[in-house]
Amino acid sequence: MTKFFIFGDSLPYGKWDTELNGWASRFRRLLDEKVMAGTGYYETYNFGVPGDYSQGVLKRFESDLRPRFRDGEDIVIIFQLGVNDTQFQKGAGKLRTSKEEFKKNLQELIGIAQKYTLKVVFLGMTPINEEQTLTVPWYHDNYYKNNWIVEYNELIKNVCVEKGAHFLELFDKLNDKRYFDNLVDGLHPNAKGHDWMFRIVRDFLVEKKLLG
Repeated sequence: MTKFFIFGDSLPYGKWDTELNGWASRFRRLLDEKVMAGTGYYETYNFGVPGDYSQGVLKRFESDLRPRFRDGEDIVIIFQLGVNDTQFQKGAGKLRTSKEEFKKNLQELIGIAQKYTLKVVFLGMTPINEEQTLTVPWYHDNYYKNNWIVEYNELIKNVCVEKGAHFLELFDKLNDKRYFDNLVDGLHPNAKGHDWMFRIVRDFLVEKKLLG
């Protein structure tokens, strides 16, 4: 049996996918179909929390994982986070998380995860439509920009190389008008966007022999 643990923000949570509840839900459905077909046994745990960021995931990571883990089990841990760390908070006059703190949080997350498995995957950050994200209604004066996302995405990539974790580049793969056309609010994709992301993640896991 292989268990997949998915941690992150509103993207793995599946926000605004009104058809199948996001890429992670589609991934679980794929694994459930494999189980029903007798081609393996899998369990999937989705700990995506809308609005969460690296410090929040770090605080809850082990307490969410540990009760569902048994010694000797084959597990894969997938993280998708970071966009909320790049949120510019006008009141504070800075990004929500500094680069130094973000890097430290990533290093700690990977360090903890590798106590349980060496199969640790970080999904890269996704592009946004700045025409919509410079005035996000539910954050009032806070906003997002792609140049910050690119910089923090590079930090994720570098820490993964440093710590021996897998990194899936999503920004370049999704930096496409077709993806932007499927963003509901500039940040979150609709069902078509989530399906596109699911297929990229699925193919990557197969390529890296993390999914049979």
